Parts: sequence; C-alpha cells; structure tokens
Amino acid sequence: MKNIKFVCPECEHTRLECCMDGPHTCPVTEINAEGDHEYGEYESSAIVDRWQCEMCGFTLMDNKYPISDNVEVVKWCLDNCPQE
Repeated sequence: MKNIKFVCPECEHTRLECCMDGPHTCPVTEINAEGDHEYGEYESSAIVDRWQCEMCGFTLMDNKYPISDNVEVVKWCLDNCPQE
C-alpha cells in the first residue's frame, strides 16, 4: 500500500490535521492511496469538518468548499503535492 505525501503550499509543513465539528482536531500520521488514513492521538471523535495544515492552518479546498472526505484528501495531495 503506497503512502501519499502532504506538503503545504503555504508553509511547506508536511503534517495534515483533521478538524471536526466542535473543538475537535486530530493529527494525521499517514495518508494512503485508498483513503485509509492513520491518525495520532485524539480524545474524542466527531464529524469531519475540514482538513488543514497542522502548522499554518491552510485548508484543503475542492473549488470553494473545504474537503471533508478521505478519498478527496488523496486526490488533492496527488494533484498538489510532490510525490516520490
């Protein structure tokens, strides 16, 4: 299973964060091509609101809407981030 690389176009940080409705966030430790992400520690779960750079808050967008789907994160990263 191939892992997908995220590189923020604003600050070049390589960590992505899953933001959920309410005050919930969770760091993403691995993105794979099937959309099955691995997550860091989190204390609660909720509905995904958006995906953003953990460092600067750059939000992944699909046209004018924040991306909230795992598979769309993969597509965005493949289209916008250098892959090895």
